[in-house]
Amino acid sequence: SIFQEVMKAAEILSKEYDIKVEIYSVTSYNELTREAQDLERENLLNLDTTAKTPYIEKVLGSDEDNIIISATDYMKAYSEQLRPYIKGNFKALGTDGFGRSDSRANLRKFFEVDTNFIVYTTLAELAINGKIDKKVALEAKNKYAIDTNKINPRTIDLNWNKELTYNGKEQLPTATVNNLVDGDKCEITVDGDKHKNVGTYEAKEIGRA
Repeated sequence: SIFQEVMKAAEILSKEYDIKVEIYSVTSYNELTREAQDLERENLLNLDTTAKTPYIEKVLGSDEDNIIISATDYMKAYSEQLRPYIKGNFKALGTDGFGRSDSRANLRKFFEVDTNFIVYTTLAELAINGKIDKKVALEAKNKYAIDTNKINPRTIDLNWNKELTYNGKEQLPTATVNNLVDGDKCEITVDGDKHKNVGTYEAKEIGRA
């Protein structure tokens, strides 16, 4: 489970870097967010009373110097929704969807949420916030073979542009990617027997930057 990855990362951070880590298991990111949103609204509508503190803040604390890493097998967005209610420096790691065929271990490595990446991310966040020397994080990046040239492993959302109707002529469908963000580039090719009017076609991502 992802919790085992986190536990192994915590052990490495403790033994090799003398960094103590507190680990929490999240039952439901959605419920934590809903509770925080409800209290946020209640506090907004009752300015004449003492503001209530959401459960997530009670557990993690209100120290703005906290370094908090969230690791999940779900999409990053599940934990990202808690960001407004977390004090300190928050970094979310997640799979962005398991839309690939491989082992859990390889998928976690691909989506950058395995033990090594959790260790590196923790050290990097500490370095960014001036709590350790950046040299420590850079050495860890090399030690754990973190590929800085790897493209963002975000799962693409593919859309077939149109439904083809028999017209007696050679046809080939086209596809586009819906969920690119500013700066993303993605090249798609469509494979299939374009010499037939009816056939099976497959769209492949051949390059992303």
